[in-house]
Amino acid sequence: MKKLKMLLLLCFAVSIVTAGYMMDPKGPKKSFQSSSDPKTNSAYKKAYYESRSVAERYLTALQNLLDTFEADMDLAFEIAEDIRYECQSSPPSVEHTFSVVIKVNDTQQVAVYTCEPGYTYAGGENKVRCDHDYGQWDEATFRCTECFINQFTYKGTKSKTEGGIECQRWDSQSPHSHNYTNPEVYPEKSITAAENYCRAIEKGFNEPWCFTVDPNLRWDYCGIPKCNRSLENDCGSPSLVTSINSNVTPRYSHTTYSARASYMCDTLSDPTQDEYCPVSVCTKYGWSAASISCGALDCVSSSKKYVGKRTCTVSGRTCQRWNSQYPHTHRFMNAAFPDGSADDAGNYCRDPNGYGTTWCYTIDPKVRWEVCDVPSCDKFL
Repeated sequence: MKKLKMLLLLCFAVSIVTAGYMMDPKGPKKSFQSSSDPKTNSAYKKAYYESRSVAERYLTALQNLLDTFEADMDLAFEIAEDIRYECQSSPPSVEHTFSVVIKVNDTQQVAVYTCEPGYTYAGGENKVRCDHDYGQWDEATFRCTECFINQFTYKGTKSKTEGGIECQRWDSQSPHSHNYTNPEVYPEKSITAAENYCRAIEKGFNEPWCFTVDPNLRWDYCGIPKCNRSLENDCGSPSLVTSINSNVTPRYSHTTYSARASYMCDTLSDPTQDEYCPVSVCTKYGWSAASISCGALDCVSSSKKYVGKRTCTVSGRTCQRWNSQYPHTHRFMNAAFPDGSADDAGNYCRDPNGYGTTWCYTIDPKVRWEVCDVPSCDKFL
């Protein structure tokens, strides 16, 4: 379309030059001014002015046509820019990772990657965006590499040193003899099952190692990194939330030291569940329980007037009861709550001081208060 527009503009410019030449007194007039015959001179004048009139009408028509084309093309470009295609396919597969697709808003999809347990970050961005112009995912650059949490319990299958030399089998005494013949020192409890995998079977070794098949190099470390703290309890993709009459969108985040998933209602329905916590936190036991009720009280129009039943903060911490002074003391009395009393406010998220968003004190002695991340009702209008 842009090329067509440029071509029309070029034609228009050429037409202007041509018509201008036809109307230039120094052009056509010369031919009849030099004539000595009055009749001939008059005929040339008439022909000139007729040609000029035709050229002017032609230019006017061409200008109108061009204006119409420009308007149509501008509209077509605007419509084309507004067309956005969702990525229907799964995000690019990355070895040893979990991925969660998040709908950031009505016009943007993002896939977030996190390493499987036993693997750690090795490079690249942990997000891949959907190219909504084509409905295709961008290329994934996120990479994970094998890691160990405890060198003595490592059960990975790497079998080469950090220099790339093949490891000797543990049940072999060639080319290097050794005394590690007790199967109990291996995490598999079997020297045969340990094959030639990197292991740390004796105190004094800070990471997995192995004997090598090179007669000139008895042993070497395998170059396996230690898993960072966030991956010691990496739970992978968050489990399905318990939802009541609702469609729920997970929002997954993974930071240096924690992983959490929060859930938002896609639609509202009649409230059928009172207390709930739409936040799941990754622990050493897996994802914590989460539930959500997508009812009429599950969004907030005015934080001061919110009387919903959410009982946890944005990080998944349970709220302290408003009629309690433990573990955090406060001065909020009955009149501060839309429920009418601190007793009736329970441990629900509220905004008794007009902070501007719902919040609560937490039962965590180390964290006095946090916001509750209750979605705005404007989202559902």
